[in-house]
This record gives sequence, C-alpha cells and structure tokens, in this order.
Amino acid sequence: TDTTYFKILKELDIYKYLNWKTTSMGLHYQGNLYTLEDPISLFRFKHLSVIDKIRFGLTALKAKIDSQDTWRKLENKSAQDWLIEQFGKHTYQLLYKPLMDLKFREYASRIPAAWMWARFHRIGRSRTWRQKERIGYLSGGSQLFIDHLERNLHRKNATIHLETEAKSLVFESNYIKGVQTGNKTIT
Repeated sequence: TDTTYFKILKELDIYKYLNWKTTSMGLHYQGNLYTLEDPISLFRFKHLSVIDKIRFGLTALKAKIDSQDTWRKLENKSAQDWLIEQFGKHTYQLLYKPLMDLKFREYASRIPAAWMWARFHRIGRSRTWRQKERIGYLSGGSQLFIDHLERNLHRKNATIHLETEAKSLVFESNYIKGVQTGNKTIT
C-alpha cells in the first residue's frame, strides 16, 4: 500500500504537496471508445458476456479486500495465467493482453501474477464509495521527494554514495550489516 509512502511524505514535511485527482478509464475497441470506470459502464459494455462481467466484478472486489500478503501465493505464477484463470480467456484477450503486450513487449508472458495482483489491490483500494478511482500525485514530482529526502539524510549526517552500484546486502544474525559495492562493504 501507499501507507509507508504517506508516512515518509509527512516525515519529510511534503505531504502538503500531495494532490488528488479522480480519474476516468476507457477502452478503444473496434473503432469505438468505451468508458470502463465503474460497475455501470462495465455492465453496459456489450463485448463481454454476463458471466465475463460477473467474473470481472468478483475478481476486482476480491483483489480489493484480499490481505496484503496475497501476492505471496502468486509469486510462481505468470500474470497471463492468473488473468486468464480469474477473468477467462475472452476478457484477457480483450482487455489485458493488449495492455501487457504494449507495456512489456516480449517480456509480457514473464510478468509475475504477484505484480498484477498488487496493481489490482492498490487500485481497488484507491476507489471512492462510488467506485471512482482517486490517484494522488506529488506537485514537484519525484524530484521534490528526492531533494527533501537528500536534505533530511544530510541533516542526520548520512553519506549518500551516488553512481555506486549496490551488488548485494550483507547480513549478520538476520540483520542488514551493510551493502556490498564491488570490493567494498558500506555499513
């Protein structure tokens, strides 16, 4: 969830720069633009059967209310297999395959189901009571976040190693001792 991110924004005193926008979603299919932003528009979408629409609604609801740890059960399954299992082949081909192919190209079949489920879970939880999606964005974007994070770390006498490849974490008694960078360990 974004809970940790919000906590960091508050700690950095930049939560006030978080803005919220209600979004809309649509699909361009067979030369027409269809709105698919709520249960009513999904019900009106004539290119899915009643069974497909019910499966869609139940899967979206389940992802919204599932435990945050549900993704763990999906680590060894592909998003493609999971989507077909949840929505059916027709809905996958119509709604998700084009998105996966455009976003991931030749890697689309290798995307884990855990990643896809997390998207459904996060987006489902961002919906209003009328099932409209609300998305937050930071005025100033990632650069504002990075600048404030850097300032905060410097105030705490932290050293930031730019352009340094982190190869692995170094553990000692189940605690992180440092970061391995080439032939050097930074504690």
